[in-house]
Amino acid sequence: MPPDRWIGGLILALMLWAMPGSGSAAEPPAPSGVLSKSSLTAEDLLAALGPPFEAILDRVDPDLALISRDGRSFVLADLWRLSRSHEGGDVREDGWARMAHALISTHLGQRFWVYPTSDAPDRYGRIRAHILFETPEGNSLWINAALLKQGLARAFPLDLPPDITRALYEAEDSARADHRTLWSAPAFAPMKAHDLMNDGSIGGGDFAIVTGRVFQATKVGGTLYLNFTADWRQDFTIRLNWPVRRQWPVAERTAAFWRGKELEVRGVMEPMNGLMITPISPAQIKILASPLADEEQDHGSKKSPAQMAPGILETKAGSKTD
Repeated sequence: MPPDRWIGGLILALMLWAMPGSGSAAEPPAPSGVLSKSSLTAEDLLAALGPPFEAILDRVDPDLALISRDGRSFVLADLWRLSRSHEGGDVREDGWARMAHALISTHLGQRFWVYPTSDAPDRYGRIRAHILFETPEGNSLWINAALLKQGLARAFPLDLPPDITRALYEAEDSARADHRTLWSAPAFAPMKAHDLMNDGSIGGGDFAIVTGRVFQATKVGGTLYLNFTADWRQDFTIRLNWPVRRQWPVAERTAAFWRGKELEVRGVMEPMNGLMITPISPAQIKILASPLADEEQDHGSKKSPAQMAPGILETKAGSKTD
C-alpha cells in the first residue's frame, strides 16, 4: 500500500474511533446532530423532505460531489464545505477538506439513500440532497450531520423543515463547543460585528459567521437594515429583503422587533457601506438566548426582556401577509 494511503487510512481510523456513537449498537443510533428528542432517528427527520431513492456510491469527487454507479451526481445540501488549496484554502483547510473527502470515501460501494432538497439539479447537473448511508453493520449514518459534528463543514441551512435545521445547528454546536477540527482555528471563529469596521482581512465573497447586538433597525421600502453601531455607513449590516422577511410572523417583520436583539448571522460578505450579509433564508439568522460579552454594551443598546426570546428557528408558520 502506498505510504500516503496508509497515513490517510490511519487518520481516518482515528477520526471514526473518536466519533460519538460509533459503537456497534443493535439498533441504528440517532444521527449526529439529531434533536434532543431521543426517539428521533435520521430517517424520522429526513422523512419531511419526501420519500428517498437509493443509489450505490461509485466515487467521491474532490469537491465532495458523490457520484453513483449510474452516473448521477449529488452534492451535500445545507453545508458550507471547506476549500481545497486550489480553491483558495490554506494548507490547514486543505487538509481538513481531504479528511472530509476521506470520511465519505469509506462508503465506496455502499448503498445510500438520497433525500433531495430540490426537484431540479443545480447548474452543474448535481442534485442537492441529504444523504443517509447504510453501514456494513446495518446502522444509519446521516453524512451531512456527521461532517458538521466532526468540524469538517459549517452549517448553511436554507429552505428546510425547522427540525432538520435545528438538528444541523446542534451538530455544528457540538463541534464548536469541543473546538473540533476547523473550530480549533481562530480564523474560523465567529466574528464580532463591531470589530468588522476596522478589519481589512475580511473581504467580499468570504463566508463568515458574525455575532452582535442590533443597535438600529431601519426599514426602507420592503427591506430592513440591521446595523450594529451608530455609523451605518461603515459598520457591519444585515440586509433583510422582503422574500426573507415575509417568511416570519408579522410581529417579527418590524424594525422594532429586531432592535436590541443579539444575533448570529452567517453568509457571504458583500462590500457595501462597510461589510454586509444578505441572508437568502431565515435559517441563516439565530437570535441568541444569552447576552453577548459586556464589551458590546458600549455600542448603544440596552438589554430588554425581548433579547431572551426563543430563536427564530423555533418560529412556527405564521401569516404570510404584512
